[in-house]
Amino acid sequence: IIDIGGGRGDLALALASSFPDVQVTIWELHTPSLERAAARAAELGLQNVQFRQGDAALLASELESGARALPTVVVALHACGGLTDAALELCGRMHVAFCICPCCYASLPSLRRTPLCPEAEFSVLARAAEGNGLPG
Repeated sequence: IIDIGGGRGDLALALASSFPDVQVTIWELHTPSLERAAARAAELGLQNVQFRQGDAALLASELESGARALPTVVVALHACGGLTDAALELCGRMHVAFCICPCCYASLPSLRRTPLCPEAEFSVLARAAEGNGLPG
């Protein structure tokens, strides 16, 4: 499993904990986020997580050249901006399964037919959605 744009590892660490026999790679551009993910993985005693710093183009280059084995699945949670498009394009081109959740739906009211909740409660719910029950 490759978690592209994996940030501090919320999704990847949950997957690694749930599937200890599966190798999970967190692929992240932002070094401080990747360092936090590595610290959290160590705190949790997870041995099946790798960490790679780089952008989607570097990942694509490694997969296309054969320098990295094709993953069974690519995941992305809160894939911001063009990351969703880049991940979908990569997975389509490489014929890799994917599960990608863009981040902007809740923050763009024009995309919703009805409000998700009263506006005063939105920030509370948004913060709660960022947690995954893992420490840190």
